[in-house]
Formats: sequence, structure tokens, C-alpha cells
Amino acid sequence: MIATVASGLRVVCTVAAGVRQVAAASLQKTYYRDYSEVTRANRAKALRFEKCEVLRQNRRNPELERKARRKELSVPLDAVQKEWEQFEGPKHLQTIGNHFHIYQDVFGSEFRPRTFFTVRYGDRQVMRGNILNAAEILDPPQVTLPPAPKDDTLWTLVLSNPDGNLINNHAELLHWMVANIGSDGVASGNVIVPYLPPVPPRGSGFHRMVFALYRHTQPLDPTQLKKKGGDDWIKERTFSSQDFQAKNTGVQPWSFCFYQTQWDASVHQTYMNTLEYPEPVYELEKEITPRQMKQQEIKQQRQLKFKA
Repeated sequence: MIATVASGLRVVCTVAAGVRQVAAASLQKTYYRDYSEVTRANRAKALRFEKCEVLRQNRRNPELERKARRKELSVPLDAVQKEWEQFEGPKHLQTIGNHFHIYQDVFGSEFRPRTFFTVRYGDRQVMRGNILNAAEILDPPQVTLPPAPKDDTLWTLVLSNPDGNLINNHAELLHWMVANIGSDGVASGNVIVPYLPPVPPRGSGFHRMVFALYRHTQPLDPTQLKKKGGDDWIKERTFSSQDFQAKNTGVQPWSFCFYQTQWDASVHQTYMNTLEYPEPVYELEKEITPRQMKQQEIKQQRQLKFKA
């Protein structure tokens, strides 16, 4: 982030915020009873109106023109990111969730994400389907939750893999679950299932690792959430987000983020050392070309000739 933000750009941000309020008030007074209806019914028109007003105000500002011409005008990326998360971000995240079948395979029904939360593995952040190497995500991530909308809000964080259950194609593999998270962060919650690094089998391609954030007001019973699978770690971590929501009616899906990962050498170590379980391999047999078949025949004929 550029340390020095031009004073003219601060004027732009102030003007943009003022124009947004004027546009909302104007449309509210003219067409709708509240701005939420404007957002749903005539969003595109409100944004076009706002854009035209901002451009008109910018053209009247000689200070902005001077700084742009001298290449002294900087963009406050934090302000842009904040505005995107507030207005357009939830819509974009919903579209991405549909594209990657997150709603279909995890939540069971579609909803509009209410906010964003941050998940980081060191300097790598989980975004919206970005690719992370399995070797980079062996330890639990740092999670920053959004501000609670009410004082009695509790969070439950679930990390699951809808592509990685080895015994049930219609269930998820639960990698991490922390319930009853308060205002003090993830450390204040009840760890239902400890963190397990991704274990995508070799040859199975990319797996979706979904962080789902649920909001509720009543504490969840940890003893009811824990699943006893004995020595079978797969049964113990077999999970269904849809069943979890059905059994806990006060739980409301609030937001999500996810990344994709695939097999590497660290997955083999996780199977051997952490799970003590034979590693499954799903590699397909390589297709043999006619030329390779001919070379194999010649090799076999030579071997038979030398034996004779």
C-alpha cells in the first residue's frame, strides 16, 4: 500500500460516499420505501447513476486532474476492497459458489453470504477457489472472524472436503470443526474435531476445501457434535453439512471461503505418520500408443531370440 495518499483522492472517496447516499435517498424517495428494495430491484440503475455523478464531480476538480497528469494520484486499495466487500462482494461470492457447486455439495441450498472472514496459512490467504499446495497447509490456519452483528452471536467454523470421503461419495470429510466461538476468536471455541491437513489421494485431481462459517445464538452441545468412529478415522470424520444444519435448527450459514489442493509428497507423510493408514492411489493406467506397442513386441522378440 502506498504510504502517501493524495489529498485529492480523499476528496474522491468523500464525494463517492456522498453521492452514494444521495443516490440511495433519491431512489428511496422516488421509487421505493427502503434502500434494500433498491438493491434488489434496481441495483444496476443506482450504480450507473452513482458512476455518472462521481465522474461529473471528478471533472470539476482541477486538483485531481493536476495530480493525474503528474502521475501523483494513488489508489487506496484498502478502501476499494472494503467497498467491494460491502456492496458487490457477497454477490460475486455467491456466483463463485454456484460455479464450483459449493451450495449443491456442501450446504444443500443457496444463500447470500452476509460478510467475509479471513483465513491465512502463513502468508497465503484462502480466497475464493485459489490453489494451495498441500505442503503449505499442514498446520491450522489463522482465522479472523467478522464483527458479530449482535452481542449474543456465537460462531461455528467447519472445514470439510466434499471430494475426499473414501467410503461415502455423498458425504464430506471433516478436517476441522470449532464450535461456540465467541468474541475472543477461534481459540475461545470448543474444538470438536482437531485439524487434519488435506489428504487428497494420488491421482484424484484437485479437491475443494471449504471453510463454512455458521452463526447461532444458543451454545451447541459438544458431546452431541462429536462422532465416535473408534479406530476408524474415516468414519469419525464422515460429515454432512446438511445434516448438521437440520439437527441444529438455530444454526444459520453465514459465509464461506475455499481453496483447492491436490496430492503431493506431504500427503504421503500424513497418511503414514499422522493417520497410520495405507495411502490410496487412484492413478489411471497410461495409454499405450501403437508405436510403443510395436517397440514392446520387438523387445519381446529379441528376448526370446537370446533365450533360444
